[in-house]
Amino acid sequence: MEDNKVLILSIVGFISSLISIITFFKNEKKSLKKWLYLGYFILISIITGLYITELSKNLKMKSIENQASLILEENDLSSDNKKIEYIIRCTAFLERYKEEYPDTYKLVSDYINKNNLLEKKTHKSYESADLSEACSVLRGYVLGVSILKENN
Repeated sequence: MEDNKVLILSIVGFISSLISIITFFKNEKKSLKKWLYLGYFILISIITGLYITELSKNLKMKSIENQASLILEENDLSSDNKKIEYIIRCTAFLERYKEEYPDTYKLVSDYINKNNLLEKKTHKSYESADLSEACSVLRGYVLGVSILKENN
């Protein structure tokens, strides 16, 4: 949602700047002054574009960090069903951001496939110790992602 607002404001700002510079050029007679204003306009546009790009990245980082902390706040892993839900939630989170963290996603995917965590047909076929270990491992990966975001 925030990304869309930033994009819309960027486009509106660029269009209004473009209209004002075009209007100015129609009224301005001196050649050197036109080039100075054009250079100024280009410089401001580049700086604004870089700022908006960084702002957009920061908003996305903050969103990922907030989602990770919500997952990490989950402490009720008292039953096997809650542990399975937690595993699925962590996996879905990491899959959603696999573009940003391809190595982490691959490690998690390999771990899940190696231990057949999401392929078993019944919850009764899971062993509670395996689920606890899986929750701990996935919690570590999500924590790693949130720490990476805080350091960037």
